Amino acid sequence: MNRDFLLLGFPVRIALLLAAGLFLVGCIASTGMLNAPVSVDAPPEVVAYIDEQPVSVDQWEQAKAYAQVTMELLAEPGAVMDERSVFDAYIEDLLIVQEAAEEGFTVSDEEVEAEERRILTVAGVDERALEEALARVGLSREAWREELARGVLAANYIEKVALADVAPAERGQRRADWLNDLRDKHQIILALEHPVTVGLREGNLVPDFTLATLDGGEKSLSDLRGQAVILNFWATWCFPCREEMPLLEKKYQANKDKGLVVVGVNVGESPAQVQEFVDNIGVTFPIWLDRDQKVSRQYRVFGLPSTFFINREGVIESFFLGQLRNAQLKEFLPRILAEPD
Repeated sequence: MNRDFLLLGFPVRIALLLAAGLFLVGCIASTGMLNAPVSVDAPPEVVAYIDEQPVSVDQWEQAKAYAQVTMELLAEPGAVMDERSVFDAYIEDLLIVQEAAEEGFTVSDEEVEAEERRILTVAGVDERALEEALARVGLSREAWREELARGVLAANYIEKVALADVAPAERGQRRADWLNDLRDKHQIILALEHPVTVGLREGNLVPDFTLATLDGGEKSLSDLRGQAVILNFWATWCFPCREEMPLLEKKYQANKDKGLVVVGVNVGESPAQVQEFVDNIGVTFPIWLDRDQKVSRQYRVFGLPSTFFINREGVIESFFLGQLRNAQLKEFLPRILAEPD
């Protein structure tokens, strides 16, 4: 492993792992850093505690989105992100940055911009391609640069403190020893039952979001915790969406007293368009408005209709792309309506 890699913080290390074709499931060995207590009574918005300070789901989701963009830019087609390895690297990076901040280390905008240019050069893409990749995961350019800044800060600190005056041949072992000492100085507690499994696959805790509602209010998906949720992404121009709406309405009416909520997330249309459609079809379940399509991108909705079946604990039981029919609802509804053990 080269000297540059050993110096890098979380965002930049990910870039090099991907460029080397290593960032695949099972290809990165765990450092063992996170062999910490995991049985904690943590709220669902917390992924970990470092010295009793919470690390939030939002912080982790931003770091993970950065990794996803980097994978898209640099990885070979078909590469799959090892989420646990990314999470381990992220927590490690937070420890390094905390140490650096205590010593008064900072990073300039010029350094961050230089690192961004370097990554784009390695990827062979321009800024437009970067913006498109960021839009697909719902990550702003500002958030992207926050991740870069943390990585550069960590790299600078390791270079000037942990590896100062260390011979190149000894840097790998010295870095590992230094990180072990750093971990021993801090208490790291994970809440694995919540955040590490946040994602869009079956068994993942569903990512939270907030949207305007057709009736003029605002709701968050987390507000529905404790209820069974059918989260249906749709549009008025989508014929299969129109076809499945009466069936969803029928199942909603039959099961709402059992705790079922159907949420129809309209993708990209005006309230007037949506209201006219809802009135014509006779839909009574809640309609939320994703006008800027940010949530649709966050949820990787590349075709309509797309439907997530979410149980009462906020865990995805199943995902279905295409028009729902009785067969799918017969299979998935009992699973999300079941009461937790």
